[in-house]
Amino acid sequence: MIRTQIQLTEVLAMQAKQIAAKEHISISELIRRAVAAFIDSSSSTISDDKYERAAAIIGQFSSGEENMAVNHDDYFIEATGL
Repeated sequence: MIRTQIQLTEVLAMQAKQIAAKEHISISELIRRAVAAFIDSSSSTISDDKYERAAAIIGQFSSGEENMAVNHDDYFIEATGL
């Protein structure tokens, strides 16, 4: 682990001590869990946002081909020369 020094307000420090004591864990462990939870929630928000943006463009464009979904491999080969 990497040693890190942080500063908390008096209120945050008091609340952290109370929660850590109630959970029978150290303040360091409490802070590690809080940081991990924050990172997890931030990551899922980013993933959810990417999914929503991708889903929003479905059906927004037209290739002009009526059978693109059925013959997409043929069109890919034709376009790339493979």
